Amino acid sequence: MSSTDFEKYKKYKFNSILQTILFVVMPGCILYTYVDYKTYGISRYVIIDFINFISIILIYCFYKLNLISKANMLIGTVYCLMLGLGITLIASASDPNFNFEPFYITTEMLLVMLVFAIGLFVHFQSILIIVIFNLLFSLCSWFTSGSNYPIEKYVFYILIVSGAGLMAYISQKAVMHLYKKLKTANILVNVQNEELLAINQSKDDLFKIIGHDLKTPFYQLTSLVDLLVEEDNKQEKSKIQSSIKEASEKGVSLLENLLEWGQNPKLHANIVLKEQRVDKILDNVLNFSKVIYEKKEINVINNVSPNFRVIANTFMLETILRNILTNSIKFSHRKSEIIIKSVVEKNKKSIIIEDKGVGIKKRELDNLFDNSKIGTKLGTENEKGNGFGLNIAKKLMEKQKGELIIESNFGVGTSVILKFSTTS
Repeated sequence: MSSTDFEKYKKYKFNSILQTILFVVMPGCILYTYVDYKTYGISRYVIIDFINFISIILIYCFYKLNLISKANMLIGTVYCLMLGLGITLIASASDPNFNFEPFYITTEMLLVMLVFAIGLFVHFQSILIIVIFNLLFSLCSWFTSGSNYPIEKYVFYILIVSGAGLMAYISQKAVMHLYKKLKTANILVNVQNEELLAINQSKDDLFKIIGHDLKTPFYQLTSLVDLLVEEDNKQEKSKIQSSIKEASEKGVSLLENLLEWGQNPKLHANIVLKEQRVDKILDNVLNFSKVIYEKKEINVINNVSPNFRVIANTFMLETILRNILTNSIKFSHRKSEIIIKSVVEKNKKSIIIEDKGVGIKKRELDNLFDNSKIGTKLGTENEKGNGFGLNIAKKLMEKQKGELIIESNFGVGTSVILKFSTTS
C-alpha cells in the first residue's frame, strides 16, 4: 500500500467513524429528549437536551459551509455533548426526583464511544480532556445527585472510559508509526524510480549518440571507397587507402569510447566535471571530421586560444563539438568557411561555431528542440541526417550546467554558442 492509498484509507475510516457518530448521536439526542419529556414533562432537562441538539446541528452546518474541518466538527460535537451532560448534572443537584443511574450509565456509554472515536483520529490532548472530564463528572456526581450510587461502579466506569482512551491512543500511535514507515518507504521507492528513469533516459540518449556519431566514420568510408573505385592513379589510390585505414581507426576508437562511457549507467547519470583544454579536444574533433569538410572544400578556421579552458566532461565536450561541427559542415555551402572561436565573459566562457551556410528559418528555429517536431533535413549536397545532433548537444550541455544558444539568419548562416559555467 502506498502512502497515497494509506491516506485514502485513513480518510475513508475517518468518514466512517464520523458518519457513525453523527447517525448515533443525532437520533440519540432526539430519543433522549423524548425520554426526558416522557419522564419529567416540559422541564429544564428537555430544554438542555433541545439546546444541545440545536448546537450539534449548527456545528454540522458550519462544517457543510466549509467554516470548520471534519476534525473540528468531531471535536465540537464531543465538547458540546460533554457540556450538555455537565449542565444536566448541575441542574439535577436540586431535583429529588432525578433518576440518576440511567443518566450516569448513558453518559459513560457515550463517553466510551466518543473517547475511542476521537482518540483514533484526533490529538491525544482530546483524549486527555475527555478522561479528565469523566473523572470530574464522576466526582461531582458522587457529591451531588449520585451520592448514594456505589463507589465501585464509579471506579468501574472510570476505568472503562480511561481504558478506551488508552486503547484509542495506542491504536493511533501504531497507525501513525505504520504511516511514517510507509511514507519513508514510498519516498525511497520514488527516489529509486527517479534514478531508474534518469538511467533509462541516459541510455536512450547514449543510443542516439552512438547512432548519430557513428554515421560520420561510415560516411567517410563510403566517400573514400567511391573515390578509390573511380581513381586510376596508383599513388592517389595508395593515399586513399591510407585515408580509409585512418577513417576505420577513428570509427573503432569512437565506438570504443562510446561503449566505455555507456558500460556504467551511473557514469552518465552523475557527470564528473573538471577543467579541460579545449584546443586538444577540438584537434581531435577536427581530425575526425577532416575527410568530410575537405571533401566539400570547406575552410575550417580554428581561432580558439591554446590556453582556453572550460569546466566540462571530456567525452561530452568532444561529442558536443563533433555534433555541432558535423551539422555546420552538412548545411554549409561548398568552399565556404566555418569559424570556431573562444570568448571569455565575466561569469561565462563560450565557444562559438559560425558557418556561412543556409541558416534556419524563424519558425524552424523556434521548434528546433521540440522532440515531437524533429525531422530529417537534407544538407547542401543532399547529406542525410536524423535531426538529433543539436538536440543531443543541448542535452549534454545542460548536464554540464551549461547552455546552448543558436542564432541564425536564413540564407546567411548560423552561430552556435556554447556557454560554460566557471564553477564545477
